[in-house]
Amino acid sequence: VRRVGKYLLANHRDRLVAMSARSVALRSLMRKTEADLRLKPNDDEVRRFATRVDYSMAAAAAIGFTPPTDVDHGLSLTADWSHAMGLVA
Repeated sequence: VRRVGKYLLANHRDRLVAMSARSVALRSLMRKTEADLRLKPNDDEVRRFATRVDYSMAAAAAIGFTPPTDVDHGLSLTADWSHAMGLVA
């Protein structure tokens, strides 16, 4: 869907704008599709999030930062959100 949208915008933007100006249904569909796509990561973001990275909390702890959520609770919240967004079954 992203690729088709990018192609259409790159090659037929004027037509899309004109068609959406005449059609409330098309304009609504385009807005909903854009909003849905903004909620879901693209392929590059998925690859980036799948990369193993470790961060030290030493610098944050040195200035007195204590995270409000521990890792287990944060992962649980993330899993719940992923299910609610339909990203995982």
